Amino acid sequence: MIRLLNEGIELMRSGTITLPRPEKKLLITIRTGNYGSLDRVLKLANSLFLEPEGAETKSSLPEKVDRSQVSQLVSEAYLRFWNSHHPHRDDSDKDAFPASRPAQIASGSPVPVLFGR
Repeated sequence: MIRLLNEGIELMRSGTITLPRPEKKLLITIRTGNYGSLDRVLKLANSLFLEPEGAETKSSLPEKVDRSQVSQLVSEAYLRFWNSHHPHRDDSDKDAFPASRPAQIASGSPVPVLFGR
């Protein structure tokens, strides 16, 4: 829950989610039971629940998801995977699974905003 809350806050503020999580040590401490009582974890969670609402009002994310862009991204990912793992045996089926465009997102580049608030 703490991880998801922090991811939601970051997404609303910056439009991205950082992996691995910057608060990795905190998450491990909670998971291993070394953070303290359940009451302490719940207090942290309750304080984090307030932040996404405030971040949402300041967010630059669009109100709604661009479903066609998400669908296109998913389709292209499937095609890239399929084409890289199932090479064509001859030219007769080359149009059955056309090569998709090269990935538009370079490593380390920000991911385009596809999701709404």
